[in-house]
Amino acid sequence: MVRLTFAGAAGTVTGSCFHLEAEGQQLVVDCGMFQGFPDLEERNYEPFPFEPRKLKWLVLTHGHLDHLGLIPRLVREGFRGRIACTIPTRDIAHIMLLDAARIQEEEGEAALYSVEDALGSLDRFSVLADYGEPISLGQGASLRFHDAGHILGAAFVELSIAGKTLVFSGDLGNRGKPLVEDPSYPPKADYLVLESTYGDRVHRPIQESIELLRQAILDTFAAGGNVIIPSFALERTQEVLYILFRLWRERKIP
Repeated sequence: MVRLTFAGAAGTVTGSCFHLEAEGQQLVVDCGMFQGFPDLEERNYEPFPFEPRKLKWLVLTHGHLDHLGLIPRLVREGFRGRIACTIPTRDIAHIMLLDAARIQEEEGEAALYSVEDALGSLDRFSVLADYGEPISLGQGASLRFHDAGHILGAAFVELSIAGKTLVFSGDLGNRGKPLVEDPSYPPKADYLVLESTYGDRVHRPIQESIELLRQAILDTFAAGGNVIIPSFALERTQEVLYILFRLWRERKIP
């Protein structure tokens, strides 16, 4: 029997964390930070609904903070298992966790963890795999990562355990994005844990979005204004910069 507990990303978008217990071992998929309004971020200080020291594995879908931002706290509170992820996710995690720790220390409030905690958690990233490569978790359990098309290294997880196959979507990307491949199709599964951030929205085609951006830039320049584009630091900023460069190179914007 597999017991699944939603420790985050349920009733809210952030704080992704799923705890599984089966055949005498425990693991979690993602260990994300709650982000948003102050009352939501207070949940980052609440006890984990499982004992970190009993976990054998932490499986990461990708490098955004709402999927890995509580790893240093998990390690500080006793996690001594192994972290499995793709190689790009490991590299991004090193940057994101240290940056998050430094920001918390600089803000001077009750920090979730220190730079030292973040550095101490990096040794746990010990199992790295390419898409489609099987990883043995022991006791007959295994997993594979598949391309989620979200950010560099992002994956959805195919987990085989206790005779069942579970798929955890992580965050899924749109098709036709400029910097990453389209998402892979999932394998057959007994259970699917699916994110639904944009589940009620039909996104316009990427080329239509690019044309809207181009026209907004031209209209702003024509009016003598300045273009300001707020953006998330990881993934969105790189996409915007790439699109702007391409438009400029094709002489479609000044």
